Amino acid sequence: MTRTFLFTVGAKGGVGKSFFAEALLDYAEENSIPWKAFDCDGSTRTLRRVFGDDPRVKEYEMRDQGSLDAMLQDAAESEESLIVADLRAGSDAEFLPFFTAVLEELGDDLKEAGLDICAAALIANETDSIFATAQWAKQLKNNVRWAFIENEVRGPVTPLRETQEGRALTAACQPIQIVLPAMNVEDAGNLRKANLSIRTLMAKIQAKEKVEGLTDLGPKARIKKYRRGLHEAFDQFVPQLLKLNDE
Repeated sequence: MTRTFLFTVGAKGGVGKSFFAEALLDYAEENSIPWKAFDCDGSTRTLRRVFGDDPRVKEYEMRDQGSLDAMLQDAAESEESLIVADLRAGSDAEFLPFFTAVLEELGDDLKEAGLDICAAALIANETDSIFATAQWAKQLKNNVRWAFIENEVRGPVTPLRETQEGRALTAACQPIQIVLPAMNVEDAGNLRKANLSIRTLMAKIQAKEKVEGLTDLGPKARIKKYRRGLHEAFDQFVPQLLKLNDE
């Protein structure tokens, strides 16, 4: 059985790595896809805060070699279909040298063990997000599969196909792609403030629990509409990510 080990890529904070990771895990949960998550950002601990004490979420420290080793071993021994590692901003200094060496020396062994490695690059409305992805791609090359996530949650993103740099990067990486639709800025901030994912908010709404700034009629309608658009995007993306059509 092939298992997908996906890790988020981005040189700086604010491009939406953690939002994408939690949204993907929400989708997996709602569609009965077995998952495991590694929270590798000790400064924000977003996945831990959102998913609470769920034992499927584990924490690893990118600055510690023993922790990096343990994370890789955990991924290799996992039976879940989807394993998501949310890396901290700027983790290229620790993670890239480590993982590049692993892929060069053990890439074939990992494939034989059924572990499919996918780098998920977040492309936001900051121009350096493309530059950061290019730097990761230069190191990882074609030793991983690539996923490009054009994140419009915090504002419009110039499509990769419309820029010379984006076209060159897409041609080099041959990624699967998804666009995360724009979200009301206030709603996104209130979700983060409440330490809720969209799925956990929906559960509170169904239970008629009050959440400040999120359960009144206006935000509730916006978030339900946003969730529908997000799921439509994941409906196309996840089968490609997990290679479901290849089985």
